[in-house]
Order: sequence, then C-alpha cells, then structure tokens
Amino acid sequence: MKYFFILFLLFQINLFAEDSPDGDDGGGILNDMEKSNGNSSDNAFIAELILNLIVYFPEVFIGSSNTYSFTEYPYQNDKGMYDEFGNKEWHLDASVYYTQEMDFVKGINFDANLYPSKYVSINVKHNRFSEQYDFKKNELNFTQAYLQYIRFRYERFNFQWGLGLINMNGEKSHYGLGFTSGFNAYIHKPISIDMDYNFGILNDSYFNEFNTRLNLHSKRIKVFLGYKYISINESSLNNIMIGMGYNF
Repeated sequence: MKYFFILFLLFQINLFAEDSPDGDDGGGILNDMEKSNGNSSDNAFIAELILNLIVYFPEVFIGSSNTYSFTEYPYQNDKGMYDEFGNKEWHLDASVYYTQEMDFVKGINFDANLYPSKYVSINVKHNRFSEQYDFKKNELNFTQAYLQYIRFRYERFNFQWGLGLINMNGEKSHYGLGFTSGFNAYIHKPISIDMDYNFGILNDSYFNEFNTRLNLHSKRIKVFLGYKYISINESSLNNIMIGMGYNF
C-alpha cells in the first residue's frame, strides 16, 4: 500500500509539472481571479505586521512551547502526532485530493509537510483549477511554500505559523509574500481535524485561503473530507474536497 501511494503521488506531481496551457480573454471565475487587480498595502507593511505577530506577540503573551517529539504516525500510542516520550526527530506527510466547486470548477491538489525538526516545518502546496466556460477551458495554478514555526506541540494539539511565497500562474505568473497559520487537533482515535488560513498579496490584490479537513486515520494512511475557500478581491472559489494522505 505504501508503494502504491508513493506512485500515486509521483503521478500527481507529474501532472503539476506540465506547462500551463495558454489562457483566453473570455470570462469565468478563474479568468476573473487572475485579472483581479486591487489597491492593497505594500508588501513591506504586511511583512512588518506579520513579523510582529510571529516573533513578539507569542513571546510576551503566550510563552514558550514544550519539547515533545514525533510519533511514527498519528494515534500510534492512542495519541496525536507528538508524544512526550517520543524520540523521532523528523516527520513527513503528503496528501493528494480532488476539489469541486459549484460553478463547475474542478481542482487537483497536492500538499506536503516536511518537519526536519520538532520546531519547524516546510509546507508546500499546489492547486490546479480548471473550468469550462463558453466552450473554452480556463486553467489557473496556485503554488505556495512556507517555512513554519511549530508554536505549540502537545500530544493532541499543535499550532503553527510562518512566512513564505505564493505564485499564481495562468496567462501570466504573479508572485507575492504570504503568511500562514493553522492547527491540528487529534480529538479522538481515529479522527482528527486540520484547519489553516493563508494570506498574501498577488497582483496588488489580497489573496485569502481557508482549509478545513476531517481526517480518518488508519496507521500511516488517512482519508479525509473537507472544505477549501480561495479568494482574490471579489472573486472566490468554494470547494468541497476529498482525498488521501500518507505519513512517512
């Protein structure tokens, strides 16, 4: 099963690596999102605000986290991803999932989290959306990469935030600074809940993304249902998601 999942991941990554097709000048939600142009604040102000939220606020008002280590997989010892007596110093999980929006926008998505230590993680996600509009096919890709600090590490709950880059790729490619925060709650074996919020600036417009997932764990494998919301100014997508993941 492990090797089947790895092959499945590689197949999805190969799809993501394909060149984006040429866009068109027609309408559609994806076309509106890419061409959205607002009057947002500059990146320097946003970066300073985020830095204060990440560095100064938690040290003054919250305090330091504990030093729990990783389990091999969630609920290995009827606990979550962290264990007070664990000795694993790294962790990797990856997921692929399908999204569907009511206006016939479909998406294939990839999400991976690498924890090189119990204090930080690298999150990479790719969303590839497509829609049929006026007998034409529009496609829009979002790629995000974040370096996160795991602020709270407990047996059944962890919370993280960080900074990174966001790329929107359609007819043209746009880059912007991004901020992310989220948590994982292992409420009762074999169920867990994930939520994350991502914010950034793309093409002088505000980018917002919210994800929530209900996971069902079976050792290293998980399957999940969830909801994904993405908006750029007044253009937005509301997606139902279904997928599977693997803990390495």
